[in-house]
Formats: sequence, structure tokens, C-alpha cells
Amino acid sequence: MTGSKTSYTVVVGGYENEAIRPHIDSYFRDLLLAAVTHPAMLLTLDQHASMGERSPVGLVLNKGSNENLGRELLELHTLGVDGGYSQKDVEEMTGLLTGLNVDYDAGITKLYLSRAQHGFFDIMGKRYGGVLKTYSDIKQAIHDLAVHPSTARHIARKLASHFISDDPPQSLVEDMETAFLKSDGFLPDVYKVLIDFTDRDSRFSKVKSPLEFVISGLRAFGTPQSAFANSAKLRLNRTSMMGGDDKGVTQLPDLTIGALDIMGHRLWGPRGPDGWPDSNDHWLRGVSLVQRATWASKAARFAQNTAAEFIDNSLGDWASPELRNLVNGSNSAIQGVTLTLMSPEFNRR
Repeated sequence: MTGSKTSYTVVVGGYENEAIRPHIDSYFRDLLLAAVTHPAMLLTLDQHASMGERSPVGLVLNKGSNENLGRELLELHTLGVDGGYSQKDVEEMTGLLTGLNVDYDAGITKLYLSRAQHGFFDIMGKRYGGVLKTYSDIKQAIHDLAVHPSTARHIARKLASHFISDDPPQSLVEDMETAFLKSDGFLPDVYKVLIDFTDRDSRFSKVKSPLEFVISGLRAFGTPQSAFANSAKLRLNRTSMMGGDDKGVTQLPDLTIGALDIMGHRLWGPRGPDGWPDSNDHWLRGVSLVQRATWASKAARFAQNTAAEFIDNSLGDWASPELRNLVNGSNSAIQGVTLTLMSPEFNRR
């Protein structure tokens, strides 16, 4: 077995909780190995249908390998599209990965030797495998890719582009890349460079995705966990802004998963293996802004304090004098909260 029993049966939620979260503060090689070999990844990229052409099962079924996982491992997860790999590297990585499949009963990944292509595989100047390939060969290849200089550059730029700006300062990317290589891919060291970056010109450069917008909005309201269900009833301390009944009980509209669908950010449902777009122009289109405004106006009814208190709790010192004046001059508390939610300060990281 190449993995441990999961708490779910091959679902994306299990992938996030089992492959990503446990390794986010560890070495990149551990995160990469867990992510690439998780059952959810194998199913998403059709690895379960990939087998060696000369393997026993491949010969019987007259089927061969599928390049999806091998290509995405090099292009998306490690080296990057300009990372120096060739089509031959993709083919060799694909061959090395054959045999990885899902044990559906146990919900784990296993290496099935009867489906595997055996022999030697040359990837990025290194050789893996042997007469009888083992899981250790696959693991070693993934670990080597995890610490490749192209991977360090790719991961550094991805992080900087996500948290700082669509076009982050090259000096920041280089410093993060250096930290990655010096630490053998220890992610907290890379994060530290990012956190210590204090360039004021880069503040508020990145727009929140709909998921971040919704989560930060609900956090600003102090929404209890019990209210997240679509049909949940939220018991309120105050009813003047809520539209609740005389007992202070109101129906929480679908401000979570349903709202994300409308905003074009379906939970765990990106359109391709490269995930959701991470650029401002994608989330700042006209329709997207209208959808955010609609969400903000609905959510504002659930604020349990005044607009002035809400802006203090949600933005604090980040709120500009112009925004405070605008909110203070609003016609109602609901309008003031809506304006806060739609402000540039709130919509940017």
C-alpha cells in the first residue's frame, strides 16, 4: 500500500483534508507526494485507466498509458510550463507512474504490479526503475522534481502572484526561490519571506476570489457555524436590521455554496486541472461585480451591529477616511454595511 486509509471514499473533500492540509507547513516534497498520489488526483487525471502496454493487464486488455498525470506533474505541480522538460520526459514519467491505481474498497492508492510498465525511465537527466519497478522509484522521482530549481522558481512565483500581485516584484520571487532551495523546499521558510515583504505599493493589489469574499464576509458578521446550512435558522440578539420575526429568529438565505455557484466559483469544481484563475481581471468583470453586490446586499441584513461598528470590526485601520465618510452618510445601516462589503478595501487581500 502506498497510502493510509482515508476518512472518506475518494472525494475531493478527503483530498483537501488528507493530502493538502497536513502538509501545508511541511516540506514541499511531502505535500507533492501526498497530492499527486491521492485517489482523488488519480481519478481526476484518469490515472486509474493508465497501464503499461506490456504489463499483464495491458496485454490482455490491449490498453496502454494515459499521459494526464505525468504531464500535469511536470507542468502544473513542479517545473512549470517553461521548466525545461520535454515530451520525452512526459512519456518517461507517464511510464514510471503506470500501476498506480485506486483500491476502491479501502479508499487508498496502491501500486498494482500487474498494471505497471517495468524497466528504466529517464526523467530530467536522472534514471529510475529497474527490472521490477517499485513504489520507491516513483517516490524518488517525485522527490527529485520537488527540489528542482525550476520547481523552486515556479512555486515562488505562484505564491507571490497569489498573495501579492498578478505581476509580483521579481526581487520577491527571487528571494522566495532562494529560501526554497536553501531549505530543500521547507515551505514555512518560503512563507516567511512572503510574510516579511512590506512593500506598501503592493498592498491591496490582489482581489479576493468569490470564496475568499464570502468567507471573509461571514467571518465579519460573526456568523455561527450552525447557520451555514441552507435551511438553518439563525437566532439573533437583535432584530432591527435582520428582518427576523418577533422572536428574533430568521431564515439564513443561501449565502454560501449556492452563492459561489452564481459567482462562477463552484466549490471544488474548477473547469480544468490547473484550478481556478488567479488574476484580478477574471474576478473583476462586470457580471462578477454585480453578483458580489447582490450577495453583499442580502448578507448585510444579517449584520448584528451598526454600520460604523461593522466597518471597525471588519476593516479597522485599513478602512480609508473616504470609505468611513461614505458609510457614515448612508441612508441605513444595511446600506452602510453593503457599501463596506463592496469597498476596495474589503474586496482585496
